[in-house]
Parts: sequence; C-alpha cells; structure tokens
Amino acid sequence: IIFSLLFIPNAVLSYIFFGLRYPSSFYIGSSISIAGIAILFMDRLPPNLVDRDDFYFGILFSILALLFTSAANVLQTTKIARRIDLMALLFWSMLIATVFNGLLALVISGLPSIDLTFNLALGLSYLTVIGTVIGFFLYIELTRSIGAAKAGYVGVIVPVIAMVLSSIFEGFQWSAYSIIGSAIALSGMLFALKDKELNKG
Repeated sequence: IIFSLLFIPNAVLSYIFFGLRYPSSFYIGSSISIAGIAILFMDRLPPNLVDRDDFYFGILFSILALLFTSAANVLQTTKIARRIDLMALLFWSMLIATVFNGLLALVISGLPSIDLTFNLALGLSYLTVIGTVIGFFLYIELTRSIGAAKAGYVGVIVPVIAMVLSSIFEGFQWSAYSIIGSAIALSGMLFALKDKELNKG
C-alpha cells in the first residue's frame, strides 16, 4: 500500500532539489489516485491486529524504505547518474545489498532451513532475473527518460496487475472495494499524466 504512493515523494523531492513544477492536473490526479489506492486496500488490512506495535513498526520501516527509494529515483534523473552505466550500477548495488541483507539475516535468524524444490528454485529464478534485474533495469531507464514523479506511477499500476494475475492463477476474488479502488486509482493516474506539458519532461 505504502509503495503505491511512490509518486508523491518523487514529485516532492523533484521540486525541492530540481525545482520541477507540475501542472495542476498532476496534483488533482494524484489526489484521486491516493483515494483509489486507499479504497483498493480497504478490505485487505487485517481486521484484528494481534500486535499493534509490530504493525506500526512495519509501517514506519515501509515509509523509511519509501523515502530512500524515492531519493534513489530522483538521483537517477541527474546528469551524473545518467553517465553511469546502468548494468554496472545494478550489479554493484544489488551485490552490496545482497551481502548486507544476507549478513543481517544471518545475525538475526541464523542459517536458513530451505527445502529446495523445483517450484521454489523456479520461483526464485523468476524473482531474481525477471522481477529484480530486468525489472529494475526497465524501471530505472524509465525514470531517467520521463522523470521520477511520472515513473513513480508504476506503483499505482502494480497492485492492480498483481490482483489480476492473482485472480487468474490463485483464485483471488475481487470485492467491490477492489474494483472501485482500481478504477479510481487508474483514472487518477490517467488524469495526472494527460497534460501535454507534463509529458514533454
């Protein structure tokens, strides 16, 4: 839910550091998308929280991750970042993150117990190659091409696509909240990005 709102800090940081201004349609559409996302996930939240502290800590860390992600998005639009080879950037950043997270998990939880089945190996391969390497490559290229604020709208589309795929492969049942929220979020996105001046940036 929180990462669906990536376009907000992207737009704010783009304005603060680079003075990028957007037409009123962008902000109106963004507000509509926020409302749609809230409705979309209204019946996805746990009705009874067993441990509220864990829930709130999860939200806090998600917000921090969102801000760091947004800062990285905005940095990718700079001239210095565009001169850096993207594959080299991805290799080193993913290597450092993998080592750091691996060591952190090892300290906190110890060695993992994994039953490496074919389905698990296939799923991990998909997440590694398509979901991570190719996904990040395409997203950063998009960010460098059209700007961080507009690229952040990918976060609005992802939950809708995820629910469509889940309904096909996992039997996900669409509720009235899911349908109405998706329609409102996507309508807001289209309205926000419709301005010709915005699409020149």
